[in-house]
Amino acid sequence: MAFAYKPPHSKMWRIKYYDPLTKKSLSISARTRDKKEAERIAKDLTAKHRLKIRINNFIQNPNRTLKLKEALDLYTVARNIKPKTKQAYTIAIDHLISAATDKPLYKFTKSDMMLLFQRLNSVTTKRRGNDKEIPISINTKANYTRHLFSFFKWLKEQDYIQENIISKIKPEKKSVEIISNEDLKIIFKALEDHTEKRNQDLIKLKYYAAYRAEELLKATVEDFDFKNEIVRIKNFKGNRIDEIPMVADLLAHLKKMDLPKSGRISNLKYMGLRSCWQRVMETLGMKYHLHQLRKTRGTLLANKGVNPLFLHKFMRHENIKTTMDYYIRVDMKMMADDINGKLTSNLTPISSQTKQD
Repeated sequence: MAFAYKPPHSKMWRIKYYDPLTKKSLSISARTRDKKEAERIAKDLTAKHRLKIRINNFIQNPNRTLKLKEALDLYTVARNIKPKTKQAYTIAIDHLISAATDKPLYKFTKSDMMLLFQRLNSVTTKRRGNDKEIPISINTKANYTRHLFSFFKWLKEQDYIQENIISKIKPEKKSVEIISNEDLKIIFKALEDHTEKRNQDLIKLKYYAAYRAEELLKATVEDFDFKNEIVRIKNFKGNRIDEIPMVADLLAHLKKMDLPKSGRISNLKYMGLRSCWQRVMETLGMKYHLHQLRKTRGTLLANKGVNPLFLHKFMRHENIKTTMDYYIRVDMKMMADDINGKLTSNLTPISSQTKQD
């Protein structure tokens, strides 16, 4: 449907394609001089137009046999969903199918949502490293219904169904579990005594920069701008690049690290990093998770009185509400002292002006 070509006397590739909906042949610039890149763009364009045709055909001639898994394939392409995210949608859909059977989309009703609730309340799972079956958590249930709600909302927008039958379960707000200052000092000392320097440096860096594990393991030397004292972090969760300042302890730690001249700062995989952490935990008889280093860093900064807006940027939360809900705890006395300290004795209420007859 679409193919790449290079016009005579031109350095840039172009894409030519036929749009069956408008019944016109069109040509656009690929804005690249690379043949492989142009071919990739042509392939993506072909996929998008095929999806448009499938959606159009469905709307014009409703396919009353279309089922959830088939609709998910359309949704995945239309929303450009990553494989890992699609897996989460698939698990949620499997629960709905197990509760209400696999049937055409138009046959799903609100009663099927009640069957899903019943299933989620009865299903059990195994925790990692534990053979005991336990009920799934309220937040896991909330995650399933959140994915299903988005999926059914899209189906309704595309006129595949008449109504969104999914009701979202409200997640439970959990307080952040952190590592105490005393335990953190013990852990850092144990890292120095029981692990290779590169591993202990990596784990400490995770704490100082509040890295998520995936961000840390993909970090490169080029991400550290020592001239401007800025760290660039590839936020895979939000699919963007964030910047944080090289604060004093972070900068000091980076200067102590034996960083390579270029490329990734470590070839360690997640399981290697996690195994290193678990060995230290077993040695100390502690049960902290690796991700608690990030939460501890954020909570410490909050308790030190860091401006919530600055903390939000440092922790790289997409929404400041996450920072406020999980890290900021308002101390009434501290708030009163801060406000009183900013009030001055010459501040007097504005007197109201009375009208004279």
